[in-house]
Amino acid sequence: MEKRYLKNILIWVLPTIFLLLSMIPMAYPVFFPLILQIVVTVCAIIITYLLFTEKPRYYIFWGIAFIIIICIFNPIVHFNVTMGFDIPLALIAALIFMANWWFVFRKNG
Repeated sequence: MEKRYLKNILIWVLPTIFLLLSMIPMAYPVFFPLILQIVVTVCAIIITYLLFTEKPRYYIFWGIAFIIIICIFNPIVHFNVTMGFDIPLALIAALIFMANWWFVFRKNG
């Protein structure tokens, strides 16, 4: 497997792993929510940049989805999510990350 391909796929897999881990009810370290927000936001910013610079215009709905993820998970202005809604939100965000890789970026490798 090529190194470039491995680095590229980490942009999608790393936030997905963090989001899926956040759904498991267990005692996390105090800094886990902040690391989750930073990882998801940075990866979403990179993917949004790639979508708007390297992909055709008809992929704009993916860009809008990632802009929404950036707004929800950003660590600077925290979006307060009520208990019970954070798990579906994490699952939806993880599905968006993996679906974007599968349908948009997988072919480039």
